[in-house]
Amino acid sequence: MSKKLAHGIDLNAPGGLAELFAFHRATFGDAVMEDDGDEDKGKGKEPTTADLLAEVEKWKSLSRKNEARATENADKAKRFDEMEEANKSDLEKEKARADAAEKALADRDAKDTVAKDRQEVAEAFGLDAALLRGASRDELEDHAKTLQPFFKKDAAPSTEGAGDAGGSVHNKEEMSADDIVDAAVKR
Repeated sequence: MSKKLAHGIDLNAPGGLAELFAFHRATFGDAVMEDDGDEDKGKGKEPTTADLLAEVEKWKSLSRKNEARATENADKAKRFDEMEEANKSDLEKEKARADAAEKALADRDAKDTVAKDRQEVAEAFGLDAALLRGASRDELEDHAKTLQPFFKKDAAPSTEGAGDAGGSVHNKEEMSADDIVDAAVKR
């Protein structure tokens, strides 16, 4: 991940550090930082356990203060939202209510339209309306065309291929059990 600094030099690119040093030499020349005279400050001194524990406690207390401030801000934001809602004019409240009612009515009308279309398509294709799926009339018609060969409303089951080859199993007169068995064996 390359990140260019304010002077446009990418430190992660090959030669980036050398380019940065050259930039600084050109910008600051032979400038030298002055020593403030406190040589022991931060050099060679290892922190003690007490120093470390004090630092931990300092950060814990800062963290607790931030958490308390965040909770307080959340409570204030909630109260602010409640006050804004209470301060809304009656006109704004009625407008919001009317918008919600219009949306609910539009949703109901859309459902009614799909139900009406489903019934009309089912009748046109001779299918049961419960079989059809789709959100628009075109989708319902496409689905009906797909289902029509398989499901026809009030259609008798196909007898194609049933019975013996060319002959009828049923005679006009009543058949006995033996006649039925003989007819079945002849097949």
